[in-house]
Amino acid sequence: MSMIGIVPVMFIALKVALFVAGVIWCKEIFGRWREDVSSLRELKDLVRRGAIVVIWLITLGIIFLMARFVWGIARPLVEMFRES
Repeated sequence: MSMIGIVPVMFIALKVALFVAGVIWCKEIFGRWREDVSSLRELKDLVRRGAIVVIWLITLGIIFLMARFVWGIARPLVEMFRES
């Protein structure tokens, strides 16, 4: 069996695994939403506040990458249905 056929399948499996990890990450972070907002209002510690902001920026980046992944799958399907 040629490696040419295996490599794309490995990349798809990796992308799907990363997508699932992103969904789990976002679920956990969105579960902390109220706690993080109250911590940002109450805390005076700049390091802790900065860490909360950085975690939410990372989460926004993950959401963006997940949306790109879904759009990459959905776009050819939408174009296929438009043409027919």
